[in-house]
Amino acid sequence: MVDLMKEQRLYLEARLRECETNPELNRNQIAEYRKYLDLLASSKDADEYADRIAASGDMFTLSRAEQLDHYENSRRIKGLFGDEQGSAAEGVRIDAVEHAASHTDLYDKVSATATRANDMIAMSQQAVEQVMNLFTALVICHTSCAGRKAEKKSGVLSVWNRLKSLDPEITFEKIMSYPPYRSVLPFDDGRLGQMKDWLGEVLR
Repeated sequence: MVDLMKEQRLYLEARLRECETNPELNRNQIAEYRKYLDLLASSKDADEYADRIAASGDMFTLSRAEQLDHYENSRRIKGLFGDEQGSAAEGVRIDAVEHAASHTDLYDKVSATATRANDMIAMSQQAVEQVMNLFTALVICHTSCAGRKAEKKSGVLSVWNRLKSLDPEITFEKIMSYPPYRSVLPFDDGRLGQMKDWLGEVLR
C-alpha cells in the first residue's frame, strides 16, 4: 500500500531542494514549501493532512508564491536595466497576485491586469523605437540639401511629437540619462551634445 504521507513529504522536499538551488529567485516558494512540510509533519495521518490542505485552499498559496517569484524576478531584471515603465508594469501584476484569495481569483486577477501591464510595456518599447527614429531623422535632416531641409525638419518634429505622446516627460536630458533610451544610441556624449543643438533648431 502506498504511504501517502511519505510520498507527499518526498515530493515537497524535492521541490524545496530544487527551489533552494536559487534561493534569491524562489524566496516565496521556499517559504511556502517549508510551511507545507511543517503542516505535513504536524498531521497525525493522511486524512487529517488532506483536510488541512483543503481548508487552507488546496495549496493555493503555493500557486500564488510561484507567480510572485516570477513577477518579482522580472521586475528586478527590468530594474537592473533602468526600465522604470517595465518595472511598473510588473508591479501591477504583483499587486494583483498579492490580493488574490483563491486559484480562480488568482487567474481572474492576473488576467484582468494583463492588458494594462502589456500596454505599459508596449508603450515603453515604442518610446525606445521612437528615440532611435528621432536620431535617424536628425542625421538625415542635418545632412539634407537646402531644398529638402523643411521637409526633413517636419519629419524630425513628427517623430518628436510621437515620442512626447508616449513619454510626456521626455527631454533631451532624459534621453541621455535614462538607460533604456541611452542604451540604443551609438553616439558619445560629445556627439549627442551636437545633436541636441540640431533638435533645438528644429523645435525653435
